[in-house]
Amino acid sequence: MTKSLDWEVRSSRDNMQLVSSFINLERRRLTTGCYNDCLHAMDAISFRIEILSFLDNFFFAGGHKNRAPADRFLNEALNMLMLHYAPARQDWTIDVSGTLSQDECRSLCLILNELLIPWARDNNLRQTGAISVAISCDCGLLRVRLDLAPRPEQDKAINLIVISDLLKQHDGEMSSQDVDGAGSWVIEFPLTDQPTADM
Repeated sequence: MTKSLDWEVRSSRDNMQLVSSFINLERRRLTTGCYNDCLHAMDAISFRIEILSFLDNFFFAGGHKNRAPADRFLNEALNMLMLHYAPARQDWTIDVSGTLSQDECRSLCLILNELLIPWARDNNLRQTGAISVAISCDCGLLRVRLDLAPRPEQDKAINLIVISDLLKQHDGEMSSQDVDGAGSWVIEFPLTDQPTADM
């Protein structure tokens, strides 16, 4: 098996393990007669799979092997997230050069999505709320700030298990705070070396 094919097989296996974990985590939330909860759970699982499909297509079909241009990937990923959650107001800024590994891209997309899921579930925030994202990199440390208005009831809804596991893979950390009824999260983790030969 070639090195490239072996990497693709391992990537697909990792994605399938993630899908299985997502299904099991959502299933634990369900109770008897919970039709609306089931709809929310299926929607969340479906979009998680869509994210993994987007990642595979970006890397495999896009010919980026195991690294991608940071600016291009982040813009396409945020555009996908905004189209799905469709907030009334949205904005994002990106100040990251170089490349990101496939693992870094996958973790970042999934973490942002896990924070957005409860926001979208609360009432009809897609019609009235706002999403703001700022991504920067300083001395090899990736920093992502996500602001959500109004703040979701994330204590019971955000999948902290998934977020914690993804951050752990990158020696990362996350903090949050409330500001005038809005929620703000900051995610930080060190980036791996950025060889240009793998582009």
